[in-house]
Amino acid sequence: REKQKVSFTLDIPNCAERDEFGNCCFDYSEINLRYQRVYTNEYGATTYAPIISHKDGLKFPKAKITAIVNENGRVPIECLML
Repeated sequence: REKQKVSFTLDIPNCAERDEFGNCCFDYSEINLRYQRVYTNEYGATTYAPIISHKDGLKFPKAKITAIVNENGRVPIECLML
């Protein structure tokens, strides 16, 4: 949040900016966050998952993460927004 950047640890082609760890990063204003119902296992269990992606999905198709939330309260999801 400090720098208003979102970093991806994935290898993203055409990335113009990198963070201090060498990861591709984008301005927070270029990022979409939405929720979608997804299947979590082969038995048909579903949940709502946050999907983080770049607004220009054609230019940066690999800049997309679907975060399946673990229902175990002892395993929190950590999100680092620089």
